[in-house]
Amino acid sequence: DLDKKMSKDAAAITRFSFMEYNQRAKDPAPILERFEKYLLDPSVISISANGAKFDAWIYNIYRQLLGKSLDWSWYSRHVDIQILEKAAVLGCPIPQIGTDEWTFFNIRLGNYHERGLKTNLAYLCGVYDVPYDASRHHVEALYDVELTKAVFDKQIRKLDIFV
Repeated sequence: DLDKKMSKDAAAITRFSFMEYNQRAKDPAPILERFEKYLLDPSVISISANGAKFDAWIYNIYRQLLGKSLDWSWYSRHVDIQILEKAAVLGCPIPQIGTDEWTFFNIRLGNYHERGLKTNLAYLCGVYDVPYDASRHHVEALYDVELTKAVFDKQIRKLDIFV
């Protein structure tokens, strides 16, 4: 049903091909299992751009579609570069990662919206002088990961983050 649920505009922006998807599609259960081997490992701190909001929900929807319960156990060990930027701009103190305060910080700032407060990945690349190619963003997942890491590497030098 994916071809009925995804808009033509979304498919065009992401260069999504239903034909290619159907040719390359795999059983999602082993993919989730491999992903969770890292995400749910208590020694791993995950890093994302907008992962504390959008990706967190997509992950848990994925789990539910496979008959699993919601899992937020990783959330207190997750760093979202967009939330860090909000904290920097708003002058919010950054709590210790892994604590309840960190979790509440992510929820509170993840839900905070203010007109003119930009934190998207393209914007952050400009702020932190990371080379950015709009034609690859949202199209190549590995490229987005590389951008996120490059921004984070510069953020941790600028912000008071306790890892």
